[in-house]
Amino acid sequence: MSKFFTFLACWLLLAQSVSAQFLDVAPGEIAPYNNMADLLRDHLTGSGIEILDVQFDGVPAAMGYFTGGDDAIGLHRGLILSTGRASSQGTSYGAQDQGIDFATTDHNFDLDDDLLAAQTTGPLYDLVRYRITFRASSDSIRFRYVFASEEYPEYSCSPFNDVFGFFLEGPGYAAPVNIARVPGSNLPVAINNVHPGNAIFDCPPLNASYYHDNNQSNEQPVYDGFLSIFTAEAAVQPCGVYTMTLALADVSDGVFDSAVFLEANSFVAEADISVSFSPGEAVLPENALADTIAMAFSAIPPELLPLTLSLEGTATIGVDYLGLDSIYTISTSDTILYLPIQPVADTLVELFETVALTVRDTACFYRVFTIYLADPDSAFKPVQIAALNGGLAVLNAASPSALNNLDWTVSNNNPLPIDPPLTMVYSDLAVLAGGDGQKPAQLAAAGKMPLSILSDLSLLESVCVNIQHGWDDDLNLYLFAPNGRFVELSTDNGGNGDNYTNTCFSPAATQSITFGAPFAPATAAPFTGTFQPEGNWNDILGAPLDGVWRLGLLDDNSGFQGQLLNWSLSFNGVNLGAFQYKWNTGDTSQTLTVTEAGTYTVTISNTLSAFTQTFVVQPECSVVEEIEAGVCPGGTFNFNGTILVTPGVYTQTLVAPNGCDSLIVLTLNNLPTDSDTLYVVLSPGQTYDFYGQTLSQAGEYTQILSNAYGCDSTIYLLLDIVSATDQLADIASFQISPNPASGNTLLRWDAAQGFRQLRVYDPGGRMVYTANVAQTDQWPLRTADWQAGWYWVELLDDAGNSVGKRLLVR
Repeated sequence: MSKFFTFLACWLLLAQSVSAQFLDVAPGEIAPYNNMADLLRDHLTGSGIEILDVQFDGVPAAMGYFTGGDDAIGLHRGLILSTGRASSQGTSYGAQDQGIDFATTDHNFDLDDDLLAAQTTGPLYDLVRYRITFRASSDSIRFRYVFASEEYPEYSCSPFNDVFGFFLEGPGYAAPVNIARVPGSNLPVAINNVHPGNAIFDCPPLNASYYHDNNQSNEQPVYDGFLSIFTAEAAVQPCGVYTMTLALADVSDGVFDSAVFLEANSFVAEADISVSFSPGEAVLPENALADTIAMAFSAIPPELLPLTLSLEGTATIGVDYLGLDSIYTISTSDTILYLPIQPVADTLVELFETVALTVRDTACFYRVFTIYLADPDSAFKPVQIAALNGGLAVLNAASPSALNNLDWTVSNNNPLPIDPPLTMVYSDLAVLAGGDGQKPAQLAAAGKMPLSILSDLSLLESVCVNIQHGWDDDLNLYLFAPNGRFVELSTDNGGNGDNYTNTCFSPAATQSITFGAPFAPATAAPFTGTFQPEGNWNDILGAPLDGVWRLGLLDDNSGFQGQLLNWSLSFNGVNLGAFQYKWNTGDTSQTLTVTEAGTYTVTISNTLSAFTQTFVVQPECSVVEEIEAGVCPGGTFNFNGTILVTPGVYTQTLVAPNGCDSLIVLTLNNLPTDSDTLYVVLSPGQTYDFYGQTLSQAGEYTQILSNAYGCDSTIYLLLDIVSATDQLADIASFQISPNPASGNTLLRWDAAQGFRQLRVYDPGGRMVYTANVAQTDQWPLRTADWQAGWYWVELLDDAGNSVGKRLLVR
């Protein structure tokens, strides 16, 4: 029999247009959701999953991206696969309509699927299917989903047993296995395996505790019944390549739609690794006293052990920070490592240097937690002297100066017609951002920000637009990052209101662009102010800052034509580091206004560190003179008859003729000494001029020079004679820094050379260290326990070819 005719008359009486509630579905046939592969990559996968390939079969209208599903189905956002329309169009109902409506769209897309066909007895219709090839970094995978259908409740135990499955195949699975199972059973999730009682087909209830009736209700979703949230999970071999087939189809006819809601970013596979700080707190000023960082590892699959934690990044152990071994080993499933990272203050302007806490196994597991070492504020002094002026003194606590260099706005003032309808148009902005650790002069010359990754949403200050349009409800706005990930800013808001005027979207905003409703009313136009977008900012977290950012605009109706007047993108680092201020007065603001002379201290802290500033406020008639000086290591400084050898802050008080104190404040700094290593490779017969010496023999040479500060500095020269021209290139790409090494050093080389073995020989020619360095292009060495002298560091490939350099350990 055909149920279509049985229920057609009833459906015609009940079908009516009802405005959407909080569950909203963006259709898969309209940009930016019309790329089926990117839709899955961007909105289903989470940590630990590497997508290698995506194939889609079906009608784009059967796919969609849903948001606001918390009340309707218990999932906030994600993907929907449907045998009908995922999103409503006219009287063709989609998931966002109500239970009193009737979703029954026949796409006449009747591709077969052997895996689904094996689970039912009737023919398949309106198939929708993803085939995903992926690699997991852990020993298990999982994701969450909800199944719903118009077949409920009338067609339980009938031939109209709409089915779906998540079929996994790969290492450990001799044949594809459906991991979409009813909890506590081996039954695949389908109409006839989870349902209430049905007298029409003399059908007793089965697993009915998971069933939620929505028949003839005024609630979303449109389907007459849906199930509880289930979790599909399976064991896999870490780093193995698997294929997952997500398939759904009508059975026995193409009407009475069914759907599967897949929770966003829930397709995950990763060991639980955490640190005691968030990305936005991961800033350590050079002048701070660092706290111990805890890295917690729990329930690590045995197959991943042992893991190694190496300290990488642009900062150098023993030079830029102290107190750590370069490599740790995690050998148990539950481990906590306590890492004391103490920055070393210097006088260099470096903006940000990075310490990359890198966790990896021998195969494909890889995770990086980055800490930024920041210069202190250029005005930072441990003790600052101020005097009351007009009875007041304003004390301003210093924050790391690198954060003050993160205040950037880029704009596009070229008008852009939003036309033709139903076509995404783009306006572009080029953002320049440097690699972490680039020198300030290079960054400034190129006009670049000193960070390269949107590591914390506090870096993104705002996205602001001015749009002229006569019917705001027709407009859809999206922000695209350089890697193609995007955030939905606003869609279908404002009714018949006009324009977006000085409208900004910001992670710090408290007001939603929808004004707390499914869609903002006409009275909200022209949306002047700062708002949260409809989408989730986390969708672009981790995106590169450098590159082309795009504003995508789509007019989903042909009634009115508008244009983008201009737009801008602003970044600001003022909140990066999450610093807090605590004065000895109890105040917690960055600045403090005082009316009495005295000593005031402020502790500036975040999760990783703390440092203190002291302000000495003098009476109003005081005269304060501040001077700075430097001393070479081992040298002395004469401070009005007092011989000083230790850097610090010193004061002397004199009595002025007017009876007020005259205070002299000396800040004595360590003047830097320099050491540098030159590595020179010559062909036979060539010579090298080394500060007046003409050298032609391989060997080690030194020169003691006076630097710009008058302090002794040592230059080391390592001279090699090599005849093979190809080896010259290999040696040039092999870098050791720092060299000389006083505790740790880092080796770097070109990965294309295929080196697999690292060997180190001591001054006596004995091999003291070896390691397998395949599949990497750098390696840290801890030299703190090595005897001082010259070492030979050698890299070898599988054919026995080698390249080597000398390393001086002090």
